[in-house]
Order: sequence, then structure tokens, then C-alpha cells
Amino acid sequence: MFRTRKTPFHIFFILLMIVLACCKNNHPSTYKGTISDPYRDIHQYMCKNLITEGIHYVDSMQSCPDKFILRAYMLLYSSDSAYICSVLDSAWLGKVHSEDHPMLRYKRCMTSALILSSDNVNDYSRALHYAKMAVNIYERDSTIGNFCDNCNLLGLIYFHTGRIVESIKSYRACLEHVTSKDKTAEVQAHLGLAYIFHKWARKKIELEYACKAIDIASEVDELDVYTSCNASRIAGIAFEDNNELDSALYYYRQAFQIAVMAGMTHYAEKLKDNILSLQDSHQEDPAHENLIRSMESNMELRNMINTQVMELKATNENLRSDLFHESVRSKNLLYVCFFLGISILGVIIYLERYHRHNKDITLRSESRIREIEMALETQTINAWLAEKDTDRFMQHFRAKYPFFIPCLQQRNDSITKNDLVLCALIALGESNSRIQDIRHISKESLWAARYRIRAKLNLMHEEKLEDFLRNLLAKNTHNMTTDKQ
Repeated sequence: MFRTRKTPFHIFFILLMIVLACCKNNHPSTYKGTISDPYRDIHQYMCKNLITEGIHYVDSMQSCPDKFILRAYMLLYSSDSAYICSVLDSAWLGKVHSEDHPMLRYKRCMTSALILSSDNVNDYSRALHYAKMAVNIYERDSTIGNFCDNCNLLGLIYFHTGRIVESIKSYRACLEHVTSKDKTAEVQAHLGLAYIFHKWARKKIELEYACKAIDIASEVDELDVYTSCNASRIAGIAFEDNNELDSALYYYRQAFQIAVMAGMTHYAEKLKDNILSLQDSHQEDPAHENLIRSMESNMELRNMINTQVMELKATNENLRSDLFHESVRSKNLLYVCFFLGISILGVIIYLERYHRHNKDITLRSESRIREIEMALETQTINAWLAEKDTDRFMQHFRAKYPFFIPCLQQRNDSITKNDLVLCALIALGESNSRIQDIRHISKESLWAARYRIRAKLNLMHEEKLEDFLRNLLAKNTHNMTTDKQ
């Protein structure tokens, strides 16, 4: 029976799995980066003064578990506190206890504590809770965070909760352990100390820390927009406390310009009030008022531009989505056509092999049939010769099997001609009834002749006469083939 190793149905099944896998993977890609990528990207937006772009980036995330936390962090500097708190509550901060990666839990706790401890939220008890959780995670694995960032966060929270001494210790611990790679943390520590001494009315020490922060900030390339704005604002406060109003106005305006360019409307409004109040008490060139008005107009223009950019991005996203779905449908159609073509090709190959195999079987069958017909024809001729002309039969038999009769005579030279004819007929496969008809003898005479031949050939009791004669004839044929070769 015809059997094949690989049928087109196996190929069909394999190709079907491949097509299904390809179709399954043709969906819009979700966020699959490393766990620290969203926080790192948000920091990059902050460093480039791109608050609005950062918010759009957060909104575009489809499967990021910290989407709400990151959105609240970006909105912190441009929205009111009530909206930030509502967004932050949507983040389910209780999930920090889940079995996530330690780095993800650490960053989540740090960001949540920063949001809760900001001026707009002022939820310092919860902020301290998440800050301590971040420190505990950091103590178990110091490779996932930064010691200086932990100190600055605790210093900020301790300051707002009235624990001034602990706040100063935290900031100074940061300065003691700061390295060349932690310039941002060093700036934040100096700013924190400057603000503490501002509250204590230590004007000289406040100005000293503020100037150090400004000097370090001018050397840092990648400083986030909030730290830059805060450094200029605190420097303005320090110079104002020390009655250096020109320098104070300079740094207030610098902070205001950073806030306006970054879209930090909340901080821009506060800085505008500081600038106007300082201008009222200090006579100055009217050009500065024109600068303020131009900055306000720039702020309105930027808001309009941001609105148009958001609309254009929404339109672009819709077009990209439509193009993506069209490309998916086209790809699926191509996959189906390719799959059908491969299936048809497999079926054609299968039918070709099946036809070729059947053709080989037919040729072998026809060859075997011819061999059988020739054997039957030869056997018929032998039987006719043996019946009509015994001498011609033996002459024909000797010519075709020359070693057969000599082998019998070698075993017993007294074997007669009639015995040789009977042995030839038995070796050729004639039945007992057929031999009786050919030789015109009775059944008893045939068995007597067979017994006599067995005795002359010295056959054992268990050895059959037919098997002996046919094996001898087969050996004779083999010898003839060997001689020919």
C-alpha cells in the first residue's frame, strides 16, 4: 500500500499555524520597553522643557501600568491640585505592594511621594509613607535607585512636616555622598538647604546655598525643567531677601521664562506675581514691563499652538490607525493568497508523486504478469513434450538445466531414465495428478516410483522429495547465472 512520509495535509496544517501566528501579531504595538523606560522618557521630556509633549507621550501609552502616575507627575507643574489628586487616585497606589519588579516599585513610590509632597497637593503623611517604602526597597537592592535622590526626597518631606533638623541632615547626607554623576541631586540639595535657611531668615547662608545651586546648574546639561525653574526662583528669593533687587528680578524673569516655555502655567502665575510685586517696590526700566507683556502674549500664543498641535496629532493618529488597519487587511489577504498557492502546489506535488508511484507499481505488475505467463507457457510446453515425446523433453530440459541430471546421477548412478523424467516433472512444479496424466500411470505406480527415487537419492525420512528436487533446480539456475557473469 502506498504510504508517504509527508502529505500536503501536514504542510497545510503547518502553514495554517504560521498564517494564524502572523495575523495574531498584526495588531498595534503596545508599550514593551524595560520597566525603567517610561520614567526615563518622562525625565527626558522634563529636561527638554517639553511638558505638553510629555503629557501627549503619557496619553499615547496603551498598556503601561503607571500611566496615571506619570500623567499626574507631568500635570503637576501646569494644573491645579484638585485635578492632580483625582488623577493620582486613579493610579491605585496601593498596588505598589504587588509582586512587581523592585525597580518598578521603587520608581513608583518615589514618583508618588514627589507628587504628594508638592506645593499643589500637600499630602505629606502619604508622601512620607511612600518615601519610606522607596527607601526600604532601595536598602534591599541598592542598584535600583540613588542614595542622593532618597535623601533629597526625605529632606523635602521632613521640611514640610516641621522636622527641620532631620531635613537638614538628609540634605547634608546627600551632599556628603554626592558624586560627579549626581549633579542634579546636588543642585536639589543646595536648593533645599537654601529654602530652609530662607524660612529661618538666615539670609547670608540662604544666598550662599542658592548661588552654589545656580553655579552647579549652569554646568549641568541635562537638568529637568522643574529643577531649573526652581533654582532660578529660589535664587531670586535669596537675592530679594538680601536686598539685591536687580539680581532678584533677573532670576525671577529667568524662572518665569522657563515656566512659560515649558507650559508650566501654575508656576508662571506665581512668578508673575513675584515679578510684579517686586517691580512695584523697585523703579526699573519700562523695557522690563514690555518683556513681561511679551512673555504673557507668548504664553497665550503657546497655548494656542499647543491646542492646534493636539488637534493635528489626533488627526495624525486617526490617519495612522486607518492606514495600519488597511495594511493589516492587505497583509492578511497576501498571507491567505500565499497560503492557498502553497497548498495548491503541495496538492500538485502530492498527486504527481502518487501518479508516479502507481505507474511504477503498474510496470512492476505487468512485468510480473509477463514472467508468470512465460513460466506457465514454458510449463505447458514441458508437460506436452513429456507426454508426447519424452526424448525431446529430456533434451530440452538438459539444455535449460545442464547441472540438474548430473547432480542426481552423482548421488546414485543407477537411477533410470524414467526416474529422471519423473524427477524433472516434480522439480518443474507439476502436481501428482498432472504427472499421472502425463506419464499415463496410476496413483499406486506413482507413489511406488517416488519411494524408489527417495531410496536411490538417500533422502532422510523428514526430507521431502519435492523440496529436494526444487532446491537442486534452483541451485542449478544460480550456477548457470554465475557462469554467464
